[in-house]
Amino acid sequence: MPFGTADGQFMFATVVFQGAGASSDFIQVPTGWTELAQTGCGTDYRQSISYRIASGDVWPTSAYIWNFCTSNTSCPGANSVNVYGTGSIVNFADVSTTSPIQTGTGAPECNCGFGTTATANGITPTVANSLVIAQDGAVGNVSLSAPVGLTNIFVHGNSIGPDNRNSWGVLPASPTGAVSSNYGTGSASDNIGCLISVNPGP
Repeated sequence: MPFGTADGQFMFATVVFQGAGASSDFIQVPTGWTELAQTGCGTDYRQSISYRIASGDVWPTSAYIWNFCTSNTSCPGANSVNVYGTGSIVNFADVSTTSPIQTGTGAPECNCGFGTTATANGITPTVANSLVIAQDGAVGNVSLSAPVGLTNIFVHGNSIGPDNRNSWGVLPASPTGAVSSNYGTGSASDNIGCLISVNPGP
């Protein structure tokens, strides 16, 4: 996907796909991106979250491709899969460009579920004023809501493919507790809730 941004900013990408047996398939992240988590949920849902620090990423010269395969061997190629997918890149300012992702109690937390609520169990940011990103996804066009206390960035889905939602908040160094995104429409399905805690810039 093409993207335009300024050097030295934090780019956060989410790519999800759904299809029969998709949870055991593989998403190949483009060169230059660092994958934070790749998770298969239920039988038919898979998600990858990754980041990069922008360096000369200017529209329309930069195009990033996430490949969908049955495994990480020879991907792409004969083991490529045709599934319904949704992808996003969000650009954040005021994030540390040398050590953006918090570890330990602020490590990425992803939890699979089945029902009409996508929930992440919670994290504890390691410093005050941490950017916390909530990534929620589900099979089908279910119109996921923004978690309570967080600000919506976008929600995207269609009548066939998976729903994909990003939300954010600047939070203190204390436990978030469980963070949930409820279905506005749609029936129970495989879903995922993730939380990522990011260090503020200098």
